Amino acid sequence: CDRSDGCNRSHGCNRSHGCNRSDGCNRSTDATDPTDATDPTDATDPTDATDPTDASDAGDQGFLDPLISAQGLLGGLTGNGALLGDVTGSDGLLGDLAGDEGALGDLGTDLLGQPLLGSGDISSETGLLDGLIADSGLLGDVTGNSGLLGDITGSEGLVGDLVGNEGMLADVTGAGGLVGGLTGTGLLGDTEGSGSEDGPLSGVTDLLDGLTGGLTGDLLGDGALGGVTDLVDGLTGGLTGDLLGDG
Repeated sequence: CDRSDGCNRSHGCNRSHGCNRSDGCNRSTDATDPTDATDPTDATDPTDATDPTDASDAGDQGFLDPLISAQGLLGGLTGNGALLGDVTGSDGLLGDLAGDEGALGDLGTDLLGQPLLGSGDISSETGLLDGLIADSGLLGDVTGNSGLLGDITGSEGLVGDLVGNEGMLADVTGAGGLVGGLTGTGLLGDTEGSGSEDGPLSGVTDLLDGLTGGLTGDLLGDGALGGVTDLVDGLTGGLTGDLLGDG
């Protein structure tokens, strides 16, 4: 502004080419670059690097898993890493043949509703007999809950009331009983039901109670045994009367 042609000249500061000119004293040019150096593009990739696919998919329980897998009855001998594991384990020869992805895997699934040999993980949801008598099992059309004999052989029928996980014999046959302790699951699975209080068995027990109650009532009350006891009382009374009275 001290230039001879600067702010104090008569044609100075307020002229369009004065002090506020880009080459003047008080140039309006802001030293700050209006361009924000910050890249508005977020460098963080919004794509979640976590694979939503769980690699630890356990797969289906195999029909033979409760018997020969590492968690099964003979697992110490036949499971993966055991003495016969290279042959009978799911990672061995048998697994290559009868596993879920083996040569016979589809055959087991089609016939039994589960592969012959699965991942080795055992759950109470699938029982030892499910592959045979459950709705999706080999004989399911006949023995399953919806089958011809379902009221008797189904897990919601007589068999379920007897040997299901909550059946009368559950302490032996259930997943929490003796069988479950040995194999990891019960004879019948949870998903196929475990009996019901008002199922066919309740009718059977009611019938048995009625029969036994009737028989004992007839025998001990006014029935056949009652007549016998009356006869015995009459005979003994008559004998004692004869002996002690007029005898």
